[in-house]
Amino acid sequence: MSRSPIDAAKATQGFVPAQERQRCGTCANSVECYGSAYQCRKGGFLVSLYAVCNEWQQRPAASFKTR
Repeated sequence: MSRSPIDAAKATQGFVPAQERQRCGTCANSVECYGSAYQCRKGGFLVSLYAVCNEWQQRPAASFKTR
């Protein structure tokens, strides 16, 4: 199956969609507040969903309580 030129270019440069990139929305140091804003636990300031800094850390996987 043939890929589109856009898909081929994305694959060549290692494109990662914004929803999957390192950003405050996926950081362990952020807490969602005020709808579309996040609060950084490291700096205490409000940031946007797609902001990013050098302190990004992987958020732990959600765990579910079992008896």
